[in-house]
Amino acid sequence: MSELLAPVGNIESLKAAIYAGADAVYLGLGRFNARQKADGFNKDNIKESIDLCHLHGVKVYITFNTLVKDREFKDFEEDVKVCANANADAFIVTDIGTLDIFKKYNVPLHASTQMGIHNYEGAKIAKELGFSRVVLSREALIEDIRKIKTLGIEIEYFIHGALCVSFSGGCLLSSFLSGDSGNRGLCKQSCRLKYQSSLSKEEKYYLSTSDQCLIEKLNELIDAGVYSLKIEGRLKSAAYVGEVVNQYRRFLDNKKQIDYMSWLRKAYNRGSFTKGYNYDDTLKLMSPNVQGNQGEAIGKIVKYSSKTLYIKTNRGLFINDGLKIFKNGVELGGFRVDNIKKENDLYLVNTIKTYPVGSDVYLTADEELRIKYDNPNLDLPISINYKLKLNEPLYIEAKYKDINVEFAGDIVFESNNRPLLDNDVKEKLSQINGTGFYLEYINGNVDENIFYPVSKLKEAKRIVLDNLKNKILSEYNSSKEDTVNIKKLDIKNDLKINNLLVEIGWLDLITNAQNYIELSKNNKFTLVAKIPDNLPKINDDIIKNQLNCNYLEKYLLKLPKICRGKDNLVLRKFIELNKDYILGFVCENIYGIDFAREYNLPYILGTGINIYNSKVNEYLSSQNYVFSLELSKNDISNKGYIYSFGKPLMMSLSHCPIKLNLKSTCSDCRYNKSFTYKLNNNVFEIERFKLSHCYFEMIKSTFIDLRDNLNEINNPIYIDLNAISDFLEQKAIIEDFINKTGNSYLGSTKGHYNLIVK
Repeated sequence: MSELLAPVGNIESLKAAIYAGADAVYLGLGRFNARQKADGFNKDNIKESIDLCHLHGVKVYITFNTLVKDREFKDFEEDVKVCANANADAFIVTDIGTLDIFKKYNVPLHASTQMGIHNYEGAKIAKELGFSRVVLSREALIEDIRKIKTLGIEIEYFIHGALCVSFSGGCLLSSFLSGDSGNRGLCKQSCRLKYQSSLSKEEKYYLSTSDQCLIEKLNELIDAGVYSLKIEGRLKSAAYVGEVVNQYRRFLDNKKQIDYMSWLRKAYNRGSFTKGYNYDDTLKLMSPNVQGNQGEAIGKIVKYSSKTLYIKTNRGLFINDGLKIFKNGVELGGFRVDNIKKENDLYLVNTIKTYPVGSDVYLTADEELRIKYDNPNLDLPISINYKLKLNEPLYIEAKYKDINVEFAGDIVFESNNRPLLDNDVKEKLSQINGTGFYLEYINGNVDENIFYPVSKLKEAKRIVLDNLKNKILSEYNSSKEDTVNIKKLDIKNDLKINNLLVEIGWLDLITNAQNYIELSKNNKFTLVAKIPDNLPKINDDIIKNQLNCNYLEKYLLKLPKICRGKDNLVLRKFIELNKDYILGFVCENIYGIDFAREYNLPYILGTGINIYNSKVNEYLSSQNYVFSLELSKNDISNKGYIYSFGKPLMMSLSHCPIKLNLKSTCSDCRYNKSFTYKLNNNVFEIERFKLSHCYFEMIKSTFIDLRDNLNEINNPIYIDLNAISDFLEQKAIIEDFINKTGNSYLGSTKGHYNLIVK
């Protein structure tokens, strides 16, 4: 039996999710969650909110899915403790460095999609750390899901809602544009803006994905091993949450509506929906012409006169409906309906803006849906039995499903005045509005000529209903999973490397091997080689010959952040051909740790792991690691490497920007060299990286260069020379960092070194 998991950003959407049939909900508390703007839950109301869910048999998962700095651990633990004491069912966790805190509380852990787990090896590492579930990245392929299933770990997968264009957990765009990090719950959605492309010479929403809808793929996903079917949208309305849950619930229960897609589009629809990275190609994945919600097409403008639109629609219009107007697929504008007149079969709506006749009208906010999910009735059905027998204690039993409670009150006396009648008792016990219950059945037995104080009868009713509520919660909580085994990886990982790591391209490495050998004789640095950008085109014999002819010394091989499906075979083949020269791996994703173990090689943790604190390396069994590019000097301890030179990677893309820009196909691939996207004064280089699948990297064109700051840096240094093609220039930069001399490039930045990221 699968689980339908709903997003809730406030109490209104929580009630809508329960009402519509969600099996579980996920929500955040305070600042340590990836949707800080969804701030409807706090320490004061979290217990009440969780209890409400548990009364209805709905699980609650709390999102602790941001990265945490060392100095924030105390505040972080306070939030964890509050949620654990409130009986949360699980925690969705991103930062492995916080596992010491979670270890104190016996609450199951789910590995957040922000961890970027997308293959068997990554899921295996998560299971060893003690996670009972992995929330797979949206890029995870069906073939990899099937393999992950064999691990016996629960799989959660996004089936509906917004898609990130960046590979999960690897986006630095918002952080580098505004200082508001998406990895800290403050994403500014910079990907939803218009970018100028040097390839197409046009300005469009080139990084804006369509919303995902996998309702027609549910059975395939469930058969592959997905247990929890996750809906995105903690910043969305209660109407969105309720109706999306409703349609998926109907689908799962074989009660689907004929027009289910229409209802889903009306709830919220960006880009006419896509089936996501697993099923659709680029042109269906992306929405370059429409950035926001376009809703459901409901009609056309047939006339415009005196600031009045004459709309012919297949659906009635209501005050407070939201409309958007499109012409030839291009959005012209939108508005909230605040006036309506009817002439025959046309609806007349006054507007400030002029719209051309023939334009398409889309419904983006459905007032009927809003009303439907506005404070829905969640009262539970109960039955009450009572007995008032002379000279015996008052007896009341309340029952919900198979859970019952009994109550014995004071002794019932003979009446000296007006006796208490059965109708009086039934009336008082039936008044349960506002208690969370409604009366489905009531029956009792009252002796004649008896007396019992009405005030005590009401008090007895309150007590019995409170006891019933507490018993429902008690039985729910007693049935929860209570064995959590969080532990550090037990991997031998002894690696002696220099305090300067120098990353270059693998082809540069073998081409200039003798030069690097000569340079390293007098200077202490360790080389890191990035895998060739087009690995399938590297001939096996060429690799062997070049390695042998150049007398290559051992180097660290940087594993790619993404490795899906047949990528695994391509990557392993390359490793096998190079293994005699590989000193160890630089892991950009936790799957690389399992690769290292398999090949019996040591490893370091690269920038892709996005390490924010000094505890991550302890759990991942590595003394060598590179701190996140998002940290300032005030948040860096003196242990890890500091990324001190290079063009930083903003995001990894799993769609093809070439197809998007030029409408080409794989069979006539027109990728030649990198091109750029420009946003205001920010320029980003788009470069292809190919294993079996093609990926693209969006790289900031401006260098980070900390050479001016070397006298104050005591940490080991990591420099990335991939953007420098000339060996002599590479050599000069290496010597600058070794000797702590030289000046930063004119026009370069310090990245976040001197900044404070929120």
